[in-house]
Amino acid sequence: MEDIKLLKHHYLRQKVFYLSHVQLTNVFKECKEVLSHSLTLWLPKYMAILDNKQETAGSVDPVEVCPLHYGTRIALVRMLIEMEMWEEATKVSLICLVQSYLCLQTGLRT
Repeated sequence: MEDIKLLKHHYLRQKVFYLSHVQLTNVFKECKEVLSHSLTLWLPKYMAILDNKQETAGSVDPVEVCPLHYGTRIALVRMLIEMEMWEEATKVSLICLVQSYLCLQTGLRT
């Protein structure tokens, strides 16, 4: 009788572990999709501005393309790293570096 209880307990633990893993995987995928969609709204155009591709970017102020505060961009880089979106994290961190450099040159705050 004790063996049956142990087997049931072991089976339930395995099932809970599997279900929690599936839920975490689904949440992870959903988070990556949301972050990807968010980035597609502004990152390509912002990168075009940084690369001086006027035909893609048009005559737009970078702040109009992405009015996110510097701290928000840093938090975004952290989230992208946590979601293992390395390329996107690199691009956004490059934007933060450029913004910091420009602010140092002009004397403005980030």
